[in-house]
Amino acid sequence: MKKHLYIVIFFSFGCGVLHSQGPVGSWEDHLPYHSIKKLAAGNNEIFGASDYAIAVFNKDFHELRKLSRVQGLTESEISTIEYSPLTNRLLVAYKSGNLDIYDGGRIINIPDILNKYVAGRKEINRIRMHGNFAYLMTSFGIVLLDIEEAEIYDTWNPSISGESTEVFDLAFFNDKVYAASSEGLLYADSDNPALTYFGNWDPVPGFSQGSKFSNIISLGDFIYLSNIPDTGERDSLIRYDGSSGYPLSQEFNMPVKSLESDGEKLLVSYDSRIDIYDNAGNIERTVNNYGWAEPSCNNAILSEGTIYIADNNAGIVIENSESNYTSMVIPGPYFNSSYNIYSKYGNIYVTGGLVDNSWNNTWTGFVSLVFNNRKWWSGTYNSWDAMRIRPFPNMPGKIAVSTWGTGLVIIEDQQVTEHFSYSNSPLETIIPGENYSRICGLAFDINNRLWITQTGVQNSIKVLKPDYSWLVLPYTINAPTIGDIIITGSNKKWIVLPRGHGLFVLDDNNTPENFGDDITRKITVKDQDGKLLNNIYCLTEDLDGNIWIGTDQGPAVFYNPDLVFSQDINCYRIKLPRNDGSGLADYLLGTETINTIAVDGGNRKWFGTNNSGVFLLEDDARELLASFNAENSPLLSNTITSISVESETGEVWIGTDLGIITFRGDATEGKGGFKKVYAYPNPVTPDFNGSVSITGLMRDTNVKISDISGNLVYETRSNGGQASWDLTSYNGARVASGVYIALCSSPDGAESTAVKILVIR
Repeated sequence: MKKHLYIVIFFSFGCGVLHSQGPVGSWEDHLPYHSIKKLAAGNNEIFGASDYAIAVFNKDFHELRKLSRVQGLTESEISTIEYSPLTNRLLVAYKSGNLDIYDGGRIINIPDILNKYVAGRKEINRIRMHGNFAYLMTSFGIVLLDIEEAEIYDTWNPSISGESTEVFDLAFFNDKVYAASSEGLLYADSDNPALTYFGNWDPVPGFSQGSKFSNIISLGDFIYLSNIPDTGERDSLIRYDGSSGYPLSQEFNMPVKSLESDGEKLLVSYDSRIDIYDNAGNIERTVNNYGWAEPSCNNAILSEGTIYIADNNAGIVIENSESNYTSMVIPGPYFNSSYNIYSKYGNIYVTGGLVDNSWNNTWTGFVSLVFNNRKWWSGTYNSWDAMRIRPFPNMPGKIAVSTWGTGLVIIEDQQVTEHFSYSNSPLETIIPGENYSRICGLAFDINNRLWITQTGVQNSIKVLKPDYSWLVLPYTINAPTIGDIIITGSNKKWIVLPRGHGLFVLDDNNTPENFGDDITRKITVKDQDGKLLNNIYCLTEDLDGNIWIGTDQGPAVFYNPDLVFSQDINCYRIKLPRNDGSGLADYLLGTETINTIAVDGGNRKWFGTNNSGVFLLEDDARELLASFNAENSPLLSNTITSISVESETGEVWIGTDLGIITFRGDATEGKGGFKKVYAYPNPVTPDFNGSVSITGLMRDTNVKISDISGNLVYETRSNGGQASWDLTSYNGARVASGVYIALCSSPDGAESTAVKILVIR
């Protein structure tokens, strides 16, 4: 099985700012919008659903906008969409069975199917509109939704056996309703009020019982169907006149992706072509080339005489003429996996490799993506399971990528320039004679040497020097898996040993080539109460030099990590008192598995959990500042794979099992002085409802905001290099229009600067 490793790399050159700064507290998704699965024609808009979000094309302005969790959608995994022209509402169905009605910016959630007890799946396969109702084809029958009232009206059970059957599509024709189900093509009188009862449904004459159809639609005097072929058979398009059906001519072997109609024409979408029929069943023409690429089609619709195509690679493709097509795509990463995120030099680097719980390969492909000036670049390489990615010091366009089985890959200027494996380097293979070098951890030291951890071999730690020569350290770590490595401010190397084997620490005394003065220690991790915490998932160093680890029993911290070689040290788990008068305390997030920890410019801790979203705590982790999950925020999922804070903007990059989303944090990296201090937005316009950010500050800067007369209005301290003002005074009232002065002074009072802020009400 051939697989490809993939990496996502966000680049921003010049000023070092990733993109335009949104207000503090704002969210932005970074999802793939290039692969559109289903289209729906709205009132002057075309909606294109990907697996994760919706691209909305405005016909008048010829522009795209996003509709995702950030804009209020309830979930992230979309199964299908459809538009009701009668009510001007868009229906968004999710794989869970959940349903949203999007009504011009207002979203109404209908969780009835989600909450209904059904054995097995509850996915909505397809939605068709007819009269006042939306007909939802599900894994257990047909659900009728009153769109205007936004409530479930009825459930139909087209079946022969009486068991709940999966329904793929539906059509109304000659006072009958036809259902393409898992038990074959069934029909009933459309005005029968008791279609919940399976006995009111019958097999359609002329079709063998059990024949399965994936798409069905009526146009003019015919019903058109595409069958689900048995293994080895090709898909067929069939025309049925109410008494007999016959296959239409098809000289190619491609599955029918969808059947759509505007009432006058029929559009039949295949993998690489679209056939357009008139209402008499005659083929008029075929779209099989855009002029710049061949279609990779999922769905096609007609709206006001224009063909719109949902393409796997080109987003929403719009027909300008019979030989002229335009691709409309919202920029985004080409893939959705985000299992490790790393920020450096104003850039964000993401790898999508993933191992299972036993650290076996998942064979996730290798594709590199570059984001530069709001544009994405994508490339592939014959490898798999990219684990970690690190840019070379002061060279943001040159990166090292570890892989779980194919060694170390070096990419420079979007090209693979080196691939180190067992055949051309000291990287050892765990399968003799085969290229199978498992690498996870990567870290550069202050001398630009790349430290590497390798699993299943004699020498667990290797170092790639700037001239591409190698050091092989003579240490075989006694653990089945060697994970991440960090290099601390005191130049100690801390290594995670997953699956219950603790930590390994190395002090090379700043002489990595001299093994004689090295000190190593393998740690069995215990907390202050002597409880074992060996299931460690991540570690990081904070701004005070403390080492934080994520375990399956919450986070823990080593307060004096450099004592590890001179004495037995335990980590410390924060205990938070209960507010119930019992005098008892609980461990901080003690029931959570911590997959990732990030430290922002204010030394605050961002904890990403396996099932409960993200938690932000004060620098000592004793005060919860915020928690984000899929229920209280636009967070895509509660399963957090990685978090990284971009130091210049304070933007928090959150990787989930359903993709990447960012949160505009209020903490940036503290500066060494007041050289480029500014406030934004400035001026503050009447329509702005957020907080003003004052950035470019030193860590823990004192900020006093006064009006033009010198009256103190507000006072705060910066989080790292940034302070926030919510435009209120001490009494909580919004300030009036005018010029305000933010006086900023260093913690010791030795340096100061001032910034003017214009507020317009």
